[in-house]
Amino acid sequence: MLLGFSHIGFAVPSMNDAVTFFKDCGFRLEFMNEGLRNAPEKKEFLNSCPETHNIAFLEGNINSVGVELVHYPMCTGKNFLPAFDITLKGHADSAGAQPSPAGPVWVVPDSSKCGIDSIDIKSCNFEASKKFWRDAAGFKVIAESRNALEFQPANPIPNWQLTLRVMKSYNPPAGVFKLDTPGSNLISLIATNIEADKAKLVAGGALNPSSIFTLEVNKKNLKICLLRSPEGQVVELIEFQKQGGRDEKNR
Repeated sequence: MLLGFSHIGFAVPSMNDAVTFFKDCGFRLEFMNEGLRNAPEKKEFLNSCPETHNIAFLEGNINSVGVELVHYPMCTGKNFLPAFDITLKGHADSAGAQPSPAGPVWVVPDSSKCGIDSIDIKSCNFEASKKFWRDAAGFKVIAESRNALEFQPANPIPNWQLTLRVMKSYNPPAGVFKLDTPGSNLISLIATNIEADKAKLVAGGALNPSSIFTLEVNKKNLKICLLRSPEGQVVELIEFQKQGGRDEKNR
């Protein structure tokens, strides 16, 4: 089963600038990995597939899904094309749309909490979205109208929670979302059985699934699969491998 969100991923032209932005919002840097091996299974989800890339992982101060920043060698321009819209709570002087080194975000000032509050994705097919996120991913519908669906993971653990809002759209995406296009571009979910979870998502409408591959990040062994939601967003499944007799689900 899928437990909830691990993190939301951003491709960034400048790692230092992006880390500074999220730290200024109140996030804390958990780790950075430079020269991390780039799995060949990701090739279909990239504009180019370099041998290595750099990542940084940050967490909010209270009950927040993580933020993963990724810098690819070819990701140098600042023409941000986010795959979905981000709303975060954090230390900010004013509410509303804010440019950032990780792309545009909507900031809700909140001195008591920093973290990702919600993500908004566009869908041309509500029924396909409902089948995928509710029936396959196992999320619960918390609100529904003619133009929007709101989902949250069924698991109540706050660290794996945020609101995923699917907005009705009559215009298909202009292009294919890629992981090395600057901006928010990855939804990462925690799997307990990645083989079974992959099969369930594919049966529920997931597209272009990769094979399952392994990766070591921050000294933790991971099993990973990439696929696309019916809306075209890249979704990552992560299964944390047992170390020392227990599952490592915290980075």
